[in-house]
Parts: sequence; C-alpha cells; structure tokens
Amino acid sequence: MPDTFNPTLWMIQGHIWVTPVWNNTENRNTPRPIVIVGNEQANNTLALIVNFITKQEPRDQFDIPLDYWQEAGLTVASFVRTAKPFTLLRKDLRQQPTDRNGMSVPRGYVGELHPHDLNKVITACKHIY
Repeated sequence: MPDTFNPTLWMIQGHIWVTPVWNNTENRNTPRPIVIVGNEQANNTLALIVNFITKQEPRDQFDIPLDYWQEAGLTVASFVRTAKPFTLLRKDLRQQPTDRNGMSVPRGYVGELHPHDLNKVITACKHIY
C-alpha cells in the first residue's frame, strides 16, 4: 500500500463496508454491512453500486449465501441480497483512518469477499439486471 492513506483503495468490487443506513422502523441510521458490486466502469467518483448483506435467512434465489463469510471479516453466516441494489455516495462511508492489526484502514472497512463468493454474487446480479 502507498505511504499516504487513501480510502478509495478499499472501494472496489467485492469489498465489504459497514455504513449507516436509514431505518424507517427505528427512525434513525443503523449500521449495516454492504458489499460493493459495481465494477470500476460502473462506480464513479461520487457513488458506488452496492447490495446489503444480511444474517436473515434467504427470501428467494437471489439472496446468495456467503460460503467464506468468516474470511471476509463477517461475524455471522451471511447472505447478499442481490435483488436490492442501491447507489451509495462514497462520502457516506466511514473513511477516517483507524489502526487494525498494525495497518491503517478506513474505519468502516470490513474485508473482501472470497473470489468464489464474489463470483456467485456477480452471477446472481447478472441474472437480475
């Protein structure tokens, strides 16, 4: 990694973040895990295409189970809701640097999907759109 801290290096397809998302039930922002599904051509300098990650059981064939959820930095077995893409502004991610295991990373950064899981998620996205 470069000497200077640059949070955009962690904003690429397959990377997982926790970000505040408005919760209508509780009338407040709630931290939710998301995965970036847009590629470098789809994402731009202002926004990212993302899907929610949930621990709830799948609703349909488009809720994709993550086989390598622990390796991705998640704490419970999880699913990606590929039927619910949305655009997230880059500025809404918690980008302040924090030290994690001797490395400076963005505060909201969780990890990266295993290539096997990323392939399953992108394939499901392609079947929808």
